[in-house]
Amino acid sequence: MSQRWRQLLLSFLASSVLLVACKKEYSPDETLPVSYSPNVIISSNNQVVFALNPTSGQKSWEVGLPCPVIASPIVYNGSVFIASSNRDTLYKINSKTGKITRKVTYSGAGVGAKATPIADGKIIYVASMSGRLFAIDTSDYSTKWSFAADGPLEASPTIHNGTIYF
Repeated sequence: MSQRWRQLLLSFLASSVLLVACKKEYSPDETLPVSYSPNVIISSNNQVVFALNPTSGQKSWEVGLPCPVIASPIVYNGSVFIASSNRDTLYKINSKTGKITRKVTYSGAGVGAKATPIADGKIIYVASMSGRLFAIDTSDYSTKWSFAADGPLEASPTIHNGTIYF
């Protein structure tokens, strides 16, 4: 019986030491907002963009656009950006509600984009089928600059150390 009491006492002491050793401070990181729910964003050729819950597969929202969407959407700074495939338009969509919050028009001869836009800093880069690369400033949604390539830009550009490759 004394052996059992000794094991209980040692277990209690070990547990007490572990509890005392634990820090009472918590991580200073900000917690995620209660309303946060991740989505998988899918564009489609039938002019609809869908947001699906990755766990259940249920549709969170959908939004119709006036054009087919060939390029994949990007999620940037909490919004979804989609380049139109047959118009020179970049759509900004609220990632939680699916509401279109902005339509950005750029001058690409009206042929749209097949390539997925990329973002870096405050700039979204759209490669157009007209052969122009557009830099759109997200602070005021103006075209900061454009570059004329030798032909249609069908693939997404990439950026490394401040240099854009396409």
